[in-house]
Amino acid sequence: MTTRQKLALTAMATLLLCACGQRGPLYLPEQAAPQNQATPTTESDVSNEQGV
Repeated sequence: MTTRQKLALTAMATLLLCACGQRGPLYLPEQAAPQNQATPTTESDVSNEQGV
């Protein structure tokens, strides 16, 4: 591989890597993601949650 080919490959890789991702500064979300609540899967689970 010649020097010119290496330079062209490096330039293309740099351009592709710069074009992906979110624009603007990186940040951490202030609130944590909400936890998923377990959903009842059987009728007995539903009646137990309703106090029947």
